[in-house]
Amino acid sequence: MERLGVADPNVSAQPGRIIARDAFRKLYSRSDNEHTAKLVYILASRPEKEYGNPKLLMGMFPSLFPHGISSLEDPDRQRVVSFPSHLRALMESSIRDVQTHNSFIFVAWNMVSRRLAHLHSKIAVSKRSFESVSRDLLAISPESILHAVTYFEQNAGSFRDDLPDDVQKALQLLRQVRSVTSCIPGSDGAKCRALNEIRGYSSVLGVPHLFITLNVSAMHSPVFQFMCGNVTFDFDTRLPPIGTGRERAVNLANNPVLAARFFDFMVRAVFSALFGWDLVERHASEFSGLLGPL
Repeated sequence: MERLGVADPNVSAQPGRIIARDAFRKLYSRSDNEHTAKLVYILASRPEKEYGNPKLLMGMFPSLFPHGISSLEDPDRQRVVSFPSHLRALMESSIRDVQTHNSFIFVAWNMVSRRLAHLHSKIAVSKRSFESVSRDLLAISPESILHAVTYFEQNAGSFRDDLPDDVQKALQLLRQVRSVTSCIPGSDGAKCRALNEIRGYSSVLGVPHLFITLNVSAMHSPVFQFMCGNVTFDFDTRLPPIGTGRERAVNLANNPVLAARFFDFMVRAVFSALFGWDLVERHASEFSGLLGPL
């Protein structure tokens, strides 16, 4: 999993069989001895359950749960804590083992993305094909759709003439519809939804007169180095020494969660000081800000 490094926010780039094939190809890459594999996994006959399985992440990352407690989605916990809420608590805690782990945050985020895709994804179709697609969807049985999806995954989307008529019709439907994953942050659907919201605000309120792009750099900021634990410099100086470029890059790479927290902190500070906007109460504060009242 650490060597695979697959990130697919749209959950549609590659089927699972392709990812598994690439993963095993990397696992069995030849070492100095061409006949010796670097890493071998013994697989069971069934994959481990992803939903409602408190032992999944605990078994994958035993160093993060050394005592076998505090697992995610633990049914014995008196107060029910959702999977994303538990992850957020781990990321915001003072214990940085989870934040600095090489692969935990990426594996956990992929699991959250998959769950959002399973729960909120929808299908979209063009306007001219809506009538025919809706009519065919009502006429096709669920078994035919399942058969078509299985065939589509195993044969990389190719078609054959000897398939049953209902399966061929289901395959045609798969080519006409597309999934919409606007609920997943970072996906193409989420970006498209944000663009539509900006266009909507511009249509109602008019085009803004001021455009600002906030691109704060954690690597060159003394605030981020202070958050990483470097308290040797003085903020009162104009250009405090914050270490070499390699040291700053190592701090940034070791804790991407802290870098995200720094970005959120800086954006909130800009809105508070520059615009006088209270992000908690969602209205303008008594202090009008450097640009005047909003």
